[in-house]
Amino acid sequence: MQRGRATSRLRRFNDVVEVVQLRLATALLVAFVVCVTLEVCSRFALGRSFVWSQEAATLLFIWSVFVAAPVAFRHDGHLQLALFSFVPRGMAARAHAVLIDLINLVFVVSYGWLAIRVLGAGLGRVYAATGLPLEVGWVAIVVFTATALLYVVERLAAATPLGASASPQDE
Repeated sequence: MQRGRATSRLRRFNDVVEVVQLRLATALLVAFVVCVTLEVCSRFALGRSFVWSQEAATLLFIWSVFVAAPVAFRHDGHLQLALFSFVPRGMAARAHAVLIDLINLVFVVSYGWLAIRVLGAGLGRVYAATGLPLEVGWVAIVVFTATALLYVVERLAAATPLGASASPQDE
């Protein structure tokens, strides 16, 4: 029963994280569209482009993708992995879902490990036009890893017999 409550708390915490992620991703995407529009207008009207707008648009796009992708992952809106050519039913379906979540866990942890290595390799380097440190873009991968890890743990906890037994009164 205690584990069911922990699962319920994790789900509620992740609900808050998801709202923050979606609002942040929306703001980043709007800023990306503004940068690209500014770039296109400056090229058309002035015949020149702003030096910083391309890098800013790239960083904004990277951040919007890595902030929003875990939310899609949480709701099965991502590319799905099919282990069988048939659709399992009953306990086989549950085992299949857990196996997929475990594969996703390995992916997320591997991606996080790679992100930390890449982040360390970029220390002290800067983007040419803006002078921003490369870490500004690469930290987005760490954010992706942290939130995707929260979501995969939530899915695995909910799939276990004790985690799935969370009653409505626990919420």
